[in-house]
Amino acid sequence: MKKVILINEETVNALKQGKCVDGSIRMTPDGLAFRAYNHQKCGTSESDRLLYQAACGHLKESKQRYKLWISVPKSMGMCRAAILLSNESDEITEYLHERGEQIEGGLIEFV
Repeated sequence: MKKVILINEETVNALKQGKCVDGSIRMTPDGLAFRAYNHQKCGTSESDRLLYQAACGHLKESKQRYKLWISVPKSMGMCRAAILLSNESDEITEYLHERGEQIEGGLIEFV
């Protein structure tokens, strides 16, 4: 007994090129139909945009987040590193406040 499976042209072309196509087979009124999964391509997201460069770190902006990265050498010692981390964080926080005032028109205080 032979069964016919309906496959769209894009999937057939990918199979002819020797590519592996993931998908599912469903029963339709016309018979069995293969539907390829719509996987997103890797690396399609846009890269983060640098907002502020500090001495030991930076602040970047993605579509949904602000990303803060600070790195301090261990040779400084824990106390100096803690002070430097605090200063860098305060500097970047101040930058965000100023930018927020320019873009949003003022500070919003949370109670």
